[in-house]
Amino acid sequence: MKHLLLALLFVPLVASAQKQFKSLRFIPLGELPAWEEELIDGVRVQKDPPPGSLPPKAICIPNGEEDMQSTDLVLRQPSKALKLSAELAALRIHEGKQPTGSPLINAKAPPSKYNLGVLFRDNATMSWDSPKLLMLSDDARALPAGSIRFVNVSDSKAIVKVGKGKAEQIEPGKTLVTELKEGPNNVIVGYYEGTKVRMIYQNTVRIVAGLRVQAFLYKGQGKKSGDRVKFLHIPESTPK
Repeated sequence: MKHLLLALLFVPLVASAQKQFKSLRFIPLGELPAWEEELIDGVRVQKDPPPGSLPPKAICIPNGEEDMQSTDLVLRQPSKALKLSAELAALRIHEGKQPTGSPLINAKAPPSKYNLGVLFRDNATMSWDSPKLLMLSDDARALPAGSIRFVNVSDSKAIVKVGKGKAEQIEPGKTLVTELKEGPNNVIVGYYEGTKVRMIYQNTVRIVAGLRVQAFLYKGQGKKSGDRVKFLHIPESTPK
């Protein structure tokens, strides 16, 4: 009986310990800089990209006094998930594997057990020297299986239509979650250029049971109509 009571007491302690951590991954949105080359000793060599034209190769977050959480960043790909203490009141995100100087970004602590940090250029300067961050809850309640979440971090109002549903608008910095059916789903995505709507995606998004879709709109580098906002969608499993 004594051992049984100890076991019953131990279960809530284990559950409590598990709740002390939050998962946070990142996705940097943007495009590669335009290709430029120069002639050196008769050989064409790519020029170094201009400052601020690429996101950091890695970022790190101090996670208490004795832990440093870090991850590599690749454009348009979700990073590995960092395991952060739930006791962190705020995030200091530094460039590199170890912190040097001032943080690249100061942010509030992640709101949920599972979180996604959407990184993007400053839309005014189009530079990665001072990137912006949109923090999103990323658990099954925020984005359940069988749904798609549109995240608009461009500086233009977006408009989307899924299947036979009605067209819906998404303001900059806002999100929209809507259901998908298994199999192919007709998806139309555009943005407002003044009073005109420029379509940037009109195709099918296929989903299978148990999956969901992350979809992002971000400011493009091009100045031509149709190039000013880019669209990316990623099918994935719900975090467990």
